[in-house]
Amino acid sequence: METQMEEWYQEVGQLQVQASSIPQQTQVKETVAERQAAVEARMVRLIEPLKERRRILLASKEVHQVGRDLEDEILWVQERLPMAMSQEHGSTLQAVQQLMKKNQNLQRELQSHRSRIDDVLERAGIIGSIRSPEADCIRAGHDQLSQLWALLWAETERRQLVLDAMYQAQQYYFDTAEVEAWLSEQELHMMNEEKGKQDEQSTLQLLKKHLVLEQTIEDYAETIGLLSQQCRQLLEMGHPDSEQISKRQSQIDRLYVSLKDLVEERKSRLEQQYWLYQLNREVDELEQWIAQREVVASSPELGQDYEHVTFQVLQEKFTEFASETGSVGQERVTAVNQMVDELIDYGHSEAATIAEWKDGVNEAWADLLELMETRGQMLAASHQLHKFFFDC
Repeated sequence: METQMEEWYQEVGQLQVQASSIPQQTQVKETVAERQAAVEARMVRLIEPLKERRRILLASKEVHQVGRDLEDEILWVQERLPMAMSQEHGSTLQAVQQLMKKNQNLQRELQSHRSRIDDVLERAGIIGSIRSPEADCIRAGHDQLSQLWALLWAETERRQLVLDAMYQAQQYYFDTAEVEAWLSEQELHMMNEEKGKQDEQSTLQLLKKHLVLEQTIEDYAETIGLLSQQCRQLLEMGHPDSEQISKRQSQIDRLYVSLKDLVEERKSRLEQQYWLYQLNREVDELEQWIAQREVVASSPELGQDYEHVTFQVLQEKFTEFASETGSVGQERVTAVNQMVDELIDYGHSEAATIAEWKDGVNEAWADLLELMETRGQMLAASHQLHKFFFDC
């Protein structure tokens, strides 16, 4: 109709040109002028109704457009609500991370779509302020979309908080699993009964390695402390898995205490084994030394005559030998006895064997002393005998 009006305006213009070509002061001129004026007046009267018709149609179009936009946005929100209200929280750290990523993507999508929702709600609010049946429908759609949008936004935030809590719990479970595996591995190592190649040097090497490992386990207390701190934070925030988390932490603490006990036990075993080898070496060397001295102490050499005894100075040599043997031997025997007594008092597992070694050493030492005393008496008697013969 507006297009037709434009065409009619053009025709009116042409009529004006035709009317102007009619001679003046004629009856036809007057008649044409009257009819020209009537046509123009009627066209002018059409302008306002057309404008009003356009306004009404645009308003109706806007109402229907807003109604359709409301339906589209309501459908858009409803499609995303199940994801936001999902009760799936994941049972592993990786699963929780994937769910968190999906929820964060949904939040970003909501953030970017917010302007569209605000625009539709604003337009619907304007139309809803009008008193009309159509406006009632728009107001209902406005309220529904507003409520669904608020619900969707709140559910995504709530889900993010829940997933954050689950992530912390799964991270704690993951960390406890690693700690538990490490503690179990060290526990197996501690229960290893290897004592080296049954000699002092290899046992010493094992003991040195054990001391390094002991320090590593001692330093691991910091990791246990961090895990305990995670546990306290989860319990303080009232995590739904608080009971299970508390049990896991108690289990880790027990494992760590048990491991430290095993460390002490293995250290004690290695130390006892090392001390045993040390004592065995000392006993063997002392027994060999005593055996060498017994050869001299049991010598049958008494001299051939008084001059031989005197000038070969058997007595002087033996006196020097006896003095040196007595002082050095007594010192070494005392040291071995002290080592044995200390190991027995410590509660060494081989206390019976150590006691036998002690008895053997003391018996050999007593035998040596007896031999030296007998040797001394025999030399003294030989000296007196040869002196008697010499005097005679």
